[in-house]
Amino acid sequence: MMQKQEAWINSLMFRWMRDGEYLLTKENYMDYLEEEREFYTGFDYESLNGQDDYECDYYAAALLNRELCGVEPLNLTELFAGDVEEDILIDGLRVSIQDVDDYKYLVFYGRNMGDGQISVQVCDAQGEIVAELAEEDVCYADQEWHQYLLDISNVRGDVTICFGSRITYGEYLPDGEASSDVALRDLYLY
Repeated sequence: MMQKQEAWINSLMFRWMRDGEYLLTKENYMDYLEEEREFYTGFDYESLNGQDDYECDYYAAALLNRELCGVEPLNLTELFAGDVEEDILIDGLRVSIQDVDDYKYLVFYGRNMGDGQISVQVCDAQGEIVAELAEEDVCYADQEWHQYLLDISNVRGDVTICFGSRITYGEYLPDGEASSDVALRDLYLY
């Protein structure tokens, strides 16, 4: 498990090596040591308290997929936006994506507002489930938005992504929808 989790950083380091970036040589060794000393002795460690702390640990890896592979994120919410008015919720959405090979992660926010269950599945061309949100990964403790990530790095070919939860186009639900079961927003493939 650890090997798979760290694969993105290995890819980034190999890319830098290929591009000749961040190499340590005889010529730059002493300069490097001086830069490191200055960095660690002058760093504002207190600033760490104000940095982004992603709820989902692999979100940073998802953001790096663009740098590593040149793949632009795909906003799935925008795919649905052409068919519906702003702030409208839709039940049971599915989206088909041709050739998902370049994408590594499906990232989204989910909110539980009742007794419902957040449900997202990725199915291959034969209809087999190849990735899904595990029940133990879902936070039902509060009614706040939580970030979720599905690793689809091993999924190849055409897929259908099934959202058993409702999709909203913003952080807030339309009036009268506050007691709904669950909702999803900001659906992206990285």
